[in-house]
Amino acid sequence: IDLLVLDNATGNNYIYGIAAIKSQEIYLPPPPAFGTEDPGEGNYVTKRMLTIANGNTSVGPFEWSDLRNEEWGGIALNAEKTKIIASVKLSPIKNVQNANWRDDETVVVENQTYAVSKNVVCYNLQTSAWMSLANARAFATSMTLYVDELGVVRGMEVH
Repeated sequence: IDLLVLDNATGNNYIYGIAAIKSQEIYLPPPPAFGTEDPGEGNYVTKRMLTIANGNTSVGPFEWSDLRNEEWGGIALNAEKTKIIASVKLSPIKNVQNANWRDDETVVVENQTYAVSKNVVCYNLQTSAWMSLANARAFATSMTLYVDELGVVRGMEVH
């Protein structure tokens, strides 16, 4: 084999959307004191918990601190879907016009061609609602695209 082409091998394993960070107080019981069954008093700690909103669902909460509140990003989960094993921040491309779209799979901005994920998530800032790509493009003439480090459009906001 001279060349192996993987169709977005890593990027499709992420769940993309808008981060919501909330503080949550968690009780940590102490270990039993030496030579006794009495564990003593526990501790409460405050943890930052992340939920990713992406359409009519949300994923989380998970303990995490890398993404900021209301930031577009993606997370990859372990096999049990109980922990985040990786995260990625998406980069915004602002003021993209409908005229920049070649079709639903390709958009060109400043002579740079971007592929559009089949699972792109679209958010309407005016109505605070998630919508399909077709409805998002029909709603607004200008939008912000959110791309991963491979240049794939993973999210879109219309205003």
